[in-house]
Amino acid sequence: MPAVQKVRDAAARTQCINNMKQIVLGSHGCHDAYKVFPAGYDNRFTGALVKILPYIDQEAMYDAFNQTAGNYWFSAAANNLPTAAAAPLTAPNNGRWGAQGTPTVFLCPVAPPAVESTWIVQIQTCGYPGVDYPGTLGLADNETYCYNSAPPVGQLGITNYLPCAGYAWEPPNTMATAIANTNQGMYTWNSAVKIDQISDGTSNTIAFLESAGGSASGNNSLATWINYSWVSAICYANFWVCPNPANGNCEVGTNNYHLNYATPGSLHSGGVVNCAYADGTVRGLQPSVSFINYVYLCGYMDAQEVDPTSFE
Repeated sequence: MPAVQKVRDAAARTQCINNMKQIVLGSHGCHDAYKVFPAGYDNRFTGALVKILPYIDQEAMYDAFNQTAGNYWFSAAANNLPTAAAAPLTAPNNGRWGAQGTPTVFLCPVAPPAVESTWIVQIQTCGYPGVDYPGTLGLADNETYCYNSAPPVGQLGITNYLPCAGYAWEPPNTMATAIANTNQGMYTWNSAVKIDQISDGTSNTIAFLESAGGSASGNNSLATWINYSWVSAICYANFWVCPNPANGNCEVGTNNYHLNYATPGSLHSGGVVNCAYADGTVRGLQPSVSFINYVYLCGYMDAQEVDPTSFE
């Protein structure tokens, strides 16, 4: 039985690596077309994973997504705050959310399946308005807005792979902003990173991170599992890798998952987290990686060329 389990673990990790490979190559397809990598999210909170759909054989899903009217959670008014009661668009998507369904390329085979989600994150605001996210919508700093009713839970798609936004600094002041700019990831609000701007080197810069999700209850119960919607998914380096027990951002439960919905973490053997780098390679990241090295790997222009092979 242990040998069989080892084979299954290896197969699952291979599938996860292949998924991430497709995603990062899809981001390069977007770069080839537009000469920049897609933004982490735009003023509508439409994220990078939406923009790469046409480059990972998901043109139909991309076409179903409303790219123009209000915010992506559009309900009665264009600038409504996200709510659990928001209704799906009626036109031009014929009642579809646009964010319905989950391409298999967004799912890790060892993570809890989408049907086990009880909460789905619409958006997360991290940092401060006007710098790290749109400052015109009345959204609170460092808040998470979730769907927790059915529908839309059960209709909205999820992702186990998050674009890396790097480290978000606060409070807003000149020095903090200057430092934050050096620790930015490739995918931030309205970012438009060109490949030749990745001064740390594409092989030393994390573009996407794996996340199995986590518990909304604080005890890692699958009965309250929370995932990120692929529409606006993003990962900040402020929240360290799980399941590292030293990481205070991780939920610690009796089943020892130590997972959180917006924190890099996995249920692979040994807790190895798969990361896709800007050069298109996918490597494992041990949960024992130090926080500072993790932050440096997530930044694309911090002048710290950390060797990712040191943490596999």
